[in-house]
Amino acid sequence: MKSKLKVTLFASFLFAACGGHEPGTHTHADGTVHKNGEPEKPAGQHDDHGPEHPLGEVTLGGIKVQIVLLGDVEPGKEADFDVRFPAGSKRPETLRGWIGLESGQGSMKTRFQNEGDTTMHGHIVAPKPLPEGSLAWFEVDGAAGNSKVSAPLKH
Repeated sequence: MKSKLKVTLFASFLFAACGGHEPGTHTHADGTVHKNGEPEKPAGQHDDHGPEHPLGEVTLGGIKVQIVLLGDVEPGKEADFDVRFPAGSKRPETLRGWIGLESGQGSMKTRFQNEGDTTMHGHIVAPKPLPEGSLAWFEVDGAAGNSKVSAPLKH
């Protein structure tokens, strides 16, 4: 009886330490939990971030990528972005983004995380107040050096 109790207690602690997620789930860097093998969201829908607003295609680190704003940008709040790479292309090891001026002065830079096979996702806090002429900036570090591009905040 005591050994059953010990096993039950051990199992309880083990599941609690794993965050209590159901088997077959995984947690993203931003804390969202998804089921493994979960189908992609329909176009225009991305978790709870809001509607997708494509901001254009830019060349970043020698690769053409699409910048997508998820939801809206509000001063002093987090704005969510996807940087979508072509299938089969190599994503950079480091991708940072910020909202504001090219210099980054008054802005907080955010490191993006891999999401799926072709996307890097980041949550950027917009400065408050938002400087006039602010853009979304993206910067990669690579073997060929740094590459920096901007995208408008309007869609």
